[in-house]
Amino acid sequence: MKIHVMVPLLATLALALTALPAVADCGHGHGKGMSFEDLDTDKSGTLTLDEFTAAAQARATERFNRLDTNKDGVVTPDEMQAAKERWKARHEGRDAE
Repeated sequence: MKIHVMVPLLATLALALTALPAVADCGHGHGKGMSFEDLDTDKSGTLTLDEFTAAAQARATERFNRLDTNKDGVVTPDEMQAAKERWKARHEGRDAE
């Protein structure tokens, strides 16, 4: 395959793989678990890159806002550490399941 075809193809694949966790449910109660119909906002029966990335952006914004506990528009190392501790407290004992 020629390079001018491979580079855009690989870039699209990389974007899709990084955005997927933002729109899919991992099965542990994280995320909304959006369906194809939820993502297809114009109801065309197909997904555009804009529709897919808009859902990923919305999820990223939601996650940022949860981290920014004092709502000052920035996440500090202390807020990140607190989030890690909250996550760990919620997930203790699940490894044994």
